Amino acid sequence: YDFLRHNLRIVFDRRTEATHTREVFFPAGRVPENGELVRQPHLADTLRRLAAAEHAAGGTREAGIRASRDAFYRGEIAERVGGFAKEIGAFITAADLDGYAVEEHEPVAVPYRGRTLYCGGPWSQAPALAQMLRVVDGFDFGRMSEAERAHVLIETVKLCLRDRNTHYGDPNVVDVPLARLLSDVHAAELRGRISGIARQSAPPRLVAAASPDTTYACVVDREGRAFSASPSDSTILVSPMVPGLGFGISDRGLQASLDPADPNVVAPGKRPRLTPSPAILVDAEGVMPFGTPGGEVQLQAMLQYLVNHLDLGMDMQAAIEAPRWASFDAPATEDPNPAQPNLVQLESRAPETLSTGLRAAGHEVRHWPPLAAQAGAICAIRRDARSGVLRGGADPRRMSWSIGW
Repeated sequence: YDFLRHNLRIVFDRRTEATHTREVFFPAGRVPENGELVRQPHLADTLRRLAAAEHAAGGTREAGIRASRDAFYRGEIAERVGGFAKEIGAFITAADLDGYAVEEHEPVAVPYRGRTLYCGGPWSQAPALAQMLRVVDGFDFGRMSEAERAHVLIETVKLCLRDRNTHYGDPNVVDVPLARLLSDVHAAELRGRISGIARQSAPPRLVAAASPDTTYACVVDREGRAFSASPSDSTILVSPMVPGLGFGISDRGLQASLDPADPNVVAPGKRPRLTPSPAILVDAEGVMPFGTPGGEVQLQAMLQYLVNHLDLGMDMQAAIEAPRWASFDAPATEDPNPAQPNLVQLESRAPETLSTGLRAAGHEVRHWPPLAAQAGAICAIRRDARSGVLRGGADPRRMSWSIGW
């Protein structure tokens, strides 16, 4: 499909030396065309082994899932991953896999316009969205022009992403002052700094190469239980496939810093701060999981969607399709931490008055295509608590669908 082909074109000249990767994605020595079949027999074999472990366990569904999980993180698969990692100079070992366990935490929760946003902790960038909502909760967007509203949101993004870079890191290792960052006092302080901030002197620009991107999925079941997740690993760009297993080792170490003063600095046993940031909004009327791929753009697209939907009264699909912008002022999470101070990318279908107003406020405006894939791809589901009716919204900027059954 189109976006996979786009990503394969990016990596064609960079990773063709990895024979086992090339055999899957470039079997004819070229980038496959849209509609061609990509066959992954080694990955299929791995999945069959995990399914066989589940069936062999017998007993409860939980026991089967545990057996399947252990077949991946322990034993032959883990040994082969560890051996290949050592061969290519990566850090992960079979012992790392054996010692790994998912941690369950209470989500970060903040109020917004009588609702509650739930998101992940500061091992991700997600709390920065919570910070953004705390800041913009003090503005009446209905009284602003489109340019004034966009300026406030852009400056909010810049301030909160700078907080992310200054404070966020693996909370098992770093003492993140999250209560203060989400407090009324801090929100008011940031709110007071918004006027004119775009005209600040800025450090030199640093631009990074494009990389394949995240996915996003949300589900709401018949009982109203909501699921929101951003599965993400662009392994075909920087991490070759493990021979015979059909998958690559996670490349998310790229989102750790090499700066000793950075709370996100790489260290043994420490998680890098990740960009994927799924969220769920809850109120008395129902539940709404939502999210997007897009790296540094994720939180910005999610913020614009919420303001469009909740503050401006757009329905879900209209809120998703409204013209979108993104700031690239704050240094990005991923190495080499690129920044383009004062730059705002704006979809070209936005009204000229918006471009003019943002330039007057001190932003450097450049234009994306009318529906830019780089602007993210918001998907959302809204369940009405009284009727149980589900409504979905999917972003035309990428391959997105809203499906019900």
